[in-house]
Amino acid sequence: MESQPIPTWPVSLAERDRRVAAFLCKASTSPEIQFALRTSESLQEILGITARAGYPLQKTDLVLTYRDLNQPYFPWHGRPKQKRREFIHLGSFDDRETD
Repeated sequence: MESQPIPTWPVSLAERDRRVAAFLCKASTSPEIQFALRTSESLQEILGITARAGYPLQKTDLVLTYRDLNQPYFPWHGRPKQKRREFIHLGSFDDRETD
């Protein structure tokens, strides 16, 4: 599947879902992409991985679809749902101690 440029005008949620699903399909068959995703430490790294794989996504794509990103190769796998939300919205894990 050939990647297509991301349009600059508003994109429908269905189109965002399609783009994310296309990337997840590619990632599910690529151990290299899975390893890169699992070891990523920031949202910017994940966006870079999607671009290098030929499926460029925007932060908004992930923000709107992050509830469906449950695959074991994402860095938040095995952590509470709040950690996935934190990673997507803040761009990384906030591992500071809170007292």
